[in-house]
Amino acid sequence: MPSRSKAKGCVVHLGGRVCVRWPNGRKTAAGNTSYDVRTVSSETKGVALLRALRAADKKGAVRGNSPSRAQGAPTIAQAVRLYIDSRKAAGRSAGTVEQYEISLRAFKLHGLSQLTVTRAQPDDISGYLAWRKDHILKDGKPVRGTSSNAVLFRDRGLLSATYRWLIKRDRAEKNPVAKTDVPKKRKTAKRPFDQAEVAAFLGACHPIELRPMVVTGLFTGLGSKELVNLRWREISFGHRAIYVVRQKNQDATIIPLHPELATALQELREHRARTSGIPASDDHVFLSRFGTPYQQFPKQAWTGAIRRAGLTGRQLSPHGLRRTFATFFEGQDRDLQKILGHSDLATTLLYRRARDERARAGVEAIDYGLRGINEVSHPDERKKA
Repeated sequence: MPSRSKAKGCVVHLGGRVCVRWPNGRKTAAGNTSYDVRTVSSETKGVALLRALRAADKKGAVRGNSPSRAQGAPTIAQAVRLYIDSRKAAGRSAGTVEQYEISLRAFKLHGLSQLTVTRAQPDDISGYLAWRKDHILKDGKPVRGTSSNAVLFRDRGLLSATYRWLIKRDRAEKNPVAKTDVPKKRKTAKRPFDQAEVAAFLGACHPIELRPMVVTGLFTGLGSKELVNLRWREISFGHRAIYVVRQKNQDATIIPLHPELATALQELREHRARTSGIPASDDHVFLSRFGTPYQQFPKQAWTGAIRRAGLTGRQLSPHGLRRTFATFFEGQDRDLQKILGHSDLATTLLYRRARDERARAGVEAIDYGLRGINEVSHPDERKKA
């Protein structure tokens, strides 16, 4: 085995493993030199790593301000700062970098930031996420409040990306973030539109960009992805039907074409034919303002219409169009199941919950003036008494 000076590091065998020991510039409690230990696959690679560390030491890279594990692992705050700077240099957008900076400020307000990247454990990461969930930043200070899931995912993602960046550059061995639980998304109660909300929302929708898609969802019960991917060839005005192949189970479904929807779609097609700059050969029913097919449901346009209609905070999502159709559908449950494309009738019945609740409220509103009837005994019982 090669002879190496401990002052400049050495290659050693520990428990059957080949390791490289290198002074990290700190002292133990007894005042002795503290070492970092790195396991390598072979003695040859250990010697090569030792030479590289010595060469870096001569150039001042190891004993300078570099966060190399050989010099002493950086704190999480330092590592995240290095990662953000690297992303900025790589051309990451200013908006993304600003979000990173917000996460870094949150890290610095918690004890997690003072831990070195090698000492941080999954429990430490989970502890930070639990703290972050119950605190929001206001004027740079933490105050009690519930952070959104987007904030938790952003902070956890930044920590994980930083560790992956360090591991790739041989500055960390493992990623403790990978062993933490992903924050669970809070389930919000999904509800359908009522008639007043439908009128207000349609009035606030863009007449070309969003309104035809919303009307189609209200009269067909199609999901948001099915609306985005709807083609003209799937609509038959002569047979008054829409033919859809479900994405989940590839089942073909025939949906009757409501007269009001047929009129709206024909007007949209005529408008499309008169509009210049939009490809006439494109078969998509709904196009963006730029004349291109949507890649996903236009949530930004949806949010703007919700705000203009004064419906903010009512938990009305695009999926609510599907629930609204199910609520106002007057046919049999089996027919509704076929239109919605559900394989299980129990799923369809969940969509009818709002209708069932209205029916329950109607039954409970019946009043025959029979209060106290249970307090009146039977005539035969009164005679016995």
